[in-house]
Amino acid sequence: MVKANPAFWRGRRVLLTGHTGFKGAWLVFWLARMGAKVTALSLPPNQSPSLWNEIETDTSIRSIFADVRDVGALKSALSDRPQIVIHMAAQALVGRGYREPAETFSVNTMGTVILLEALRGLDSLHCVFVVTSDKVYRERRDGAHSREEDCLGGNDPYTASKVAQESVCLAYSNSYFEPNGIPILTGRAGNVVGGGDWSQQRLIPDIWRAARSRAPLELRYPHATRPWQHVLDCLTGYLCYIEKVVSLSHARQNVSWPRHLNFAPQAARELSVAEVVEAIGSDMGLQLPWKVAAGPHPPENLRLGIDASLAEHELAWSAALSQTATLQWTADWYRRYSAGDSAVQLCAEQIERFGTI
Repeated sequence: MVKANPAFWRGRRVLLTGHTGFKGAWLVFWLARMGAKVTALSLPPNQSPSLWNEIETDTSIRSIFADVRDVGALKSALSDRPQIVIHMAAQALVGRGYREPAETFSVNTMGTVILLEALRGLDSLHCVFVVTSDKVYRERRDGAHSREEDCLGGNDPYTASKVAQESVCLAYSNSYFEPNGIPILTGRAGNVVGGGDWSQQRLIPDIWRAARSRAPLELRYPHATRPWQHVLDCLTGYLCYIEKVVSLSHARQNVSWPRHLNFAPQAARELSVAEVVEAIGSDMGLQLPWKVAAGPHPPENLRLGIDASLAEHELAWSAALSQTATLQWTADWYRRYSAGDSAVQLCAEQIERFGTI
């Protein structure tokens, strides 16, 4: 099973957007531990606690608090002449997309345009990797998991903004970047969980808050199923994808690379929202009562699933943790954090443990 290669990242100049988010904070912590020279740009954390605030003093990077649409801030970040750009900054909530559609399109779609415009002509650049979403696919009528060649389509503002982001990446790749040998890649992942997520309107943070307040957890769609995967599995896929494509590009091998890859958990029955609540509660030794939240709620697909067989074929990547183990690792992180262990210690231990699987 392929793992991220620290030798590849050691000394490499990386620009990461969105480092104050959940996945971004884990990634910037991991890249710094591998010796990458990271410049990171993001809005300040908008919740407390925040994983970035917890790990900041132990993470040696250049951090810039700014909107990805701020051209002046981007120019400052690019003065470090990044070799790899990882774009994770986004408005990432479906519900907020319904409430703030114009802002969602502006951040997710035009933010990507503004970033790619800033990157045009940057002669240090080797690769651009853009995180989109598993939700970019049209729902398949046959119930099968979505694959990279399936049609895209968005039925709500958030999803449509990520579909548009995919189109922007394809247009800029064809028109400006790929003719100069610079790949633009997009990664599509399922529902990513792990310790240190305190975002609003996400299941695991809602479970943590309910456990602390001893209030019943309110679930919008308790029987909806999702492709739950651990943050370290997902990030490993991203890193290995970049490593493979950059290595092929530098070797000037006459081979093509996939422009998009899915990253999903081990093939198994997807767990429902209610089953995740019960599993996390059991792993934390808690009773977590829940009830159906009073509606109405914005519509959501009740079943989401993506097929990661292309990533397995191209990268030899597959999720190392089962969905059961994913939830156990997540519950253990929060349980130990609540008992007084530091986020730095917990993230470092889980990264080290993950490398031995």
